[in-house]
Amino acid sequence: MTTTQARDAQAIRRPPPGQGQADPSVLRLLSVIATAGALANLGLMALRLVTAGQVDMNVGISGAFLATSLLVLWLLRNGHPRAAAQLLLWGGWSLNTAFVWMHGGVHNVNWTTFLVLISGAAWMLGQRTTLLMTGATAALYGLAAWAEGRGWVGTAVRDSELIVAFYFCIMFALAAAMGLAARHSYRLRIDRERRTSAELAEREFELRKFSQVIEQSPEGVLITDTRGRVEYANPAALSRLGRDADQALGADVRSLGAMNLDPDSHDAILQTLACGQAWRGELRGQHVDGSVRIEATRVSPLRQPDGGITHHVWLRQDITARREAEARLHHLARHDPVTGLPNRSQLEERLGQVLRQNRLQGRHAALVHLNIDRFKTVNEARGQAAGDALLHALGVRLSALAGSERLVARLGTDEFATLLPDLDADAAAAGHQAYAFASQMQDALLEPLTLDSAGDQVTVSASIGIALCPDGHGQETGSSEQGAAQVLRHATTALNQAKAHGGAQIAFFESAMGDAAEQRFRIDRDLRQALVEDQLRLYLQPQVDTSGRWTGAEALVRWQHPVQGLVSPGVFIPIAEESDLIVSLGRWVVTEAMRLIAEQARAGRSLPLSINLSPRQFRQPDFVTWMQQLLAEHAIDPHLLTLEITEGLVIGNVEQTIERMQALRALGLHFSIDDFGTGYSSLAYLKRLPISELKIDRSFIQDVTRRADDAALVETILSVASHMGLKVVAEGVEEPAQTQFLAARAEGVILQGYFYGRPGPAEEWLARWAADGSLPALPALPPRQPVRETMPAALVD
Repeated sequence: MTTTQARDAQAIRRPPPGQGQADPSVLRLLSVIATAGALANLGLMALRLVTAGQVDMNVGISGAFLATSLLVLWLLRNGHPRAAAQLLLWGGWSLNTAFVWMHGGVHNVNWTTFLVLISGAAWMLGQRTTLLMTGATAALYGLAAWAEGRGWVGTAVRDSELIVAFYFCIMFALAAAMGLAARHSYRLRIDRERRTSAELAEREFELRKFSQVIEQSPEGVLITDTRGRVEYANPAALSRLGRDADQALGADVRSLGAMNLDPDSHDAILQTLACGQAWRGELRGQHVDGSVRIEATRVSPLRQPDGGITHHVWLRQDITARREAEARLHHLARHDPVTGLPNRSQLEERLGQVLRQNRLQGRHAALVHLNIDRFKTVNEARGQAAGDALLHALGVRLSALAGSERLVARLGTDEFATLLPDLDADAAAAGHQAYAFASQMQDALLEPLTLDSAGDQVTVSASIGIALCPDGHGQETGSSEQGAAQVLRHATTALNQAKAHGGAQIAFFESAMGDAAEQRFRIDRDLRQALVEDQLRLYLQPQVDTSGRWTGAEALVRWQHPVQGLVSPGVFIPIAEESDLIVSLGRWVVTEAMRLIAEQARAGRSLPLSINLSPRQFRQPDFVTWMQQLLAEHAIDPHLLTLEITEGLVIGNVEQTIERMQALRALGLHFSIDDFGTGYSSLAYLKRLPISELKIDRSFIQDVTRRADDAALVETILSVASHMGLKVVAEGVEEPAQTQFLAARAEGVILQGYFYGRPGPAEEWLARWAADGSLPALPALPPRQPVRETMPAALVD
């Protein structure tokens, strides 16, 4: 088909769905001509019937025109515009030819109809049909002229002027309609062309924009045909391939070495693309610069509107840095950053695996927990960098000692652990093996560790705790994870035991250690709950003079456990002193003691009390202010309260301790040195401290009548107190002979001990003292001066 034929074929056909519709103006024109033709011929038929009075050939031709027009309208209505146009134009041309040939040839007025039909063909059927119709009309005119000279053409019939006028009106109207339709169609086509041009320009801009994005993208983009031949490569792809455009374009994608395409990967890609799906994966290989790169790759089929696949698009993103970062994070999650050794998490995981294996094989394993003695000293003397160097050097030495079969891990700041996974099945033999290895570790530390390139060296010792698993006492655990955690706890308990013996020691975990640790944990937990649930009780132990007359009492704390009953202070006080619980416990005792003093004062009785203060409580920043507020709240006489402190409190920040004691002494409170003689007694400190009392420890009183050295010490303390004007309280008086000894050497000594009364609930003692009248009446006190005038401003504020 020629170009002209193609245009004619598309001039008035209904295109496939989605490809647009026929020109609406042409369809309207075809409908107008068919409708006008039908009406015109219907009118001509009527006029001719009226004029001629009979049905003749002219009426028949008009009827044929009418039928043709109606059939054209039917074809249009049923979606066959081209067939309708062909029928209208060529049918009209044929009928008009017959009419002209029968009536006058070239002298027939109906030649005007040919002009309208040719114009209609130009708009509705295209160039080829128009030229064909024009040529046929010209040939017909020549043939009619030639035939008319020979008399072969029928005589021209002169129609009435009305019919002629009606005919010409119809022709002029059709000619005007086609002209207007042509103009309207032309304008519509111009508008469509403008819109198309704008859309094309916009699409060109978008394509140019997308092209620049792809050109500047850091991701490599390749477009290949379905055979794998490269048709496009952006600069990023060319850079990674190490090729220029001329070398890459047209090359087989498999021939580009930097694509990292091994046969298996290429086959997997082809199979996925053959199914019409995109392939995603990672390709690893050597870059053109020699480095190993990892690329996230996606290969997608490029489809045409009809669904056919014509190309493949390769998107390649270099994710080497991301994968290396992930690997580093994974390594850091399981390794110590300073030494490079496995960390606690990896040790627990490996320990769990060993426990599972050994449970099946019936063998023992051991965890050897090492702590560097006095590591803090190295850090403080040499700095953190030297400390890190020491840890790294120690890790290297321990790893060399352990070998490849044993895991060495760093657990904390100065703690390491070595897992011995495959020891003897006999517990005793396994213990010997673990102890031998721990001894080797200590021997390895005898050689100095080098800290830096300058050769700076340091020698350290270590405490070591060993935990066997199973521990030799038949103890097993549930899951391997629980077992690993328990073994770690056991090793830590044994390590703490080794450190408690002075360091540089080796200790095995024993069940008693674990029981003690478990008990400490329970007491700590329950004691915190006791403070919340009011389980503490205030006890009093009387203090008397040498004649047995009551002079006061010491306030003590007891714990009434809801399940275990009364818990001994020797059990929970040491545990409280290891944590912040001792501060809360001390605050409770001081508050209860003041409440008790205030309660007796309201009853008109004087109740002097002594209270033990822990160093940690005394060193609280707000302790002085808190005591001042508490005294004001309870409105008690401060002289009735004596605070007992130990000599160890003074060691350290002496000036601050003395300043705080003076501030509290200014409030009216008294101070007593508790357990005097058992600590680092210093007469120089004693002279400077604002104290009013010394309390002799019970260890001296117990044997004062049987041991001359104890007697001499007690006499010395009594003499020192006498010369310094201090009161003396003797603890632990349990025998009459002890009372006689003390009374003979110091008339004013205060006695406290089981001989005069055991500690008991405060309510019971107060009821007894109130009943026998031994509680003295509260003396009238002078007005107290404001505290702020006698306290250092810094402490008050």
